[in-house]
Amino acid sequence: WAEAREALASRARSKGFLQQPVDELTAWAQIARRCGSPIDGARWLKPRVRDATGAFLRGVPGPTLLEYAALLADLGAFREADALLERVAASPDPPPELGQYVSLIRYRQWDWVTALPWLDRMIAHPRVGEYARKVAKVNRITGRWRGEQDPGGAISELREFERALDPEKERLLWREIPLIEAGCWSDLRKTREALIAYDEAEKRIQAGGPGQFKLHVEANRWCTRLQVPTERAKLLKGHGRLRERLIEAERWHILRSVDVEYAREARDALWMNHALLGTPSPRARERMLRAPLALPDLPQGHALALRETGPPDPVPYAGDSEFLQVWNGVSSASDRVLKEGFGEQRTLQALCADFYQPASALALHEHLFPREFFNPASSFNRVHQAVSRLNRWLKAARLPFSAEKVAGGYRLAGPGTPYVRVKPEAEVKEELVPLRLRKRLEKVWGETEGGEIGPAGVMKALGVSRRLATEILREGVESGMLKAEGAGRGRKYRRP
Repeated sequence: WAEAREALASRARSKGFLQQPVDELTAWAQIARRCGSPIDGARWLKPRVRDATGAFLRGVPGPTLLEYAALLADLGAFREADALLERVAASPDPPPELGQYVSLIRYRQWDWVTALPWLDRMIAHPRVGEYARKVAKVNRITGRWRGEQDPGGAISELREFERALDPEKERLLWREIPLIEAGCWSDLRKTREALIAYDEAEKRIQAGGPGQFKLHVEANRWCTRLQVPTERAKLLKGHGRLRERLIEAERWHILRSVDVEYAREARDALWMNHALLGTPSPRARERMLRAPLALPDLPQGHALALRETGPPDPVPYAGDSEFLQVWNGVSSASDRVLKEGFGEQRTLQALCADFYQPASALALHEHLFPREFFNPASSFNRVHQAVSRLNRWLKAARLPFSAEKVAGGYRLAGPGTPYVRVKPEAEVKEELVPLRLRKRLEKVWGETEGGEIGPAGVMKALGVSRRLATEILREGVESGMLKAEGAGRGRKYRRP
């Protein structure tokens, strides 16, 4: 990728590069996105998509709009990317590859379900090339596993699909197949089959030369082996080392999965809530709470210890350390308070929305200026000024951390001792209790065939104490998920 970016930068400096036909410039922008430099592609295409006022230019080809949408999504500007997709979809003759771009952008938002009809449409489109159709089929199988939560059906479809592949001509697809299969087996708790699939994935990566999946395979193998009781204790001790390697490689989505599996198997409430609260997508949080999962009790709020490099770590929510509270701007260091809803506080909230991936400049722009489009000529400077204002406030408040520019965007950085309180207890409960309660009740209904239940049934289905079973039933009634009938020991609960 580094070599590709260097060659691309040299080509972009050549005379007349930006004046070439729009279809050729679109192809160069796609190369920029694929080699990890989407911002360059966005800069090149923006003058061909929007005018100086932000209005769409007439006659822009559909493929150019789709590529610009993909570039924006890579940079975190999902709202504007979705608007572009809607514009292309509403045109009289949408490009046949529309489904591929919709799935690309929806999958990045953990939205597998709504992408599937678009992929089906693309697979059936008569103008789609054979290789593009195969790529769409692989994405469709992935959506069946993650979106429809049908890993067994995805495995059957995957094996049938593999028989039609040519390992030499379609090497990238051929290398991905065992990775998808291993993930499906892991979701089915079939550890042996998953590990065999990961072995095959490693062989294919080696056969295809250096690949980007090696650390991915290693981390996912670690997650799967946690399911083996005899290996679990040793592997749990290696969580910190694996985490540091993923941080160094900037593999944020894999790091998130590793933390979830660690919390799941170690029954660690602090790390589970860190992953849940530090993931901005509700769909991703739903998937994290998939069964089987023994849900730990909620802590009192959530706080982060800032690091000088890399994402923050979760820390116990205590009252005797230095802190800054995101939701109201109160700190232990001074009497200065961030004004709720003003620029500095909104910038702080945006920087704390995702505990893993840095906040990209475009994501910050969408959060701070929701009614405005991205403009390469001015948006970066406006975001930089907003971050600078927050840093001036942090310095005046005598807080020993700041918002730093890093690869991929901005993140809060500090020496580790002071911490940021990102969620108060009430907000944590409001955000997580409905998710956890629904998952618990779904498991109870599954084992009682949807009939009436009582504390004994909850105790048996979830393996919890009678006190906690009673609390779960009470919360179910308060949330409207259950209806109570009767009184005393004879009281039963049904679906409303």
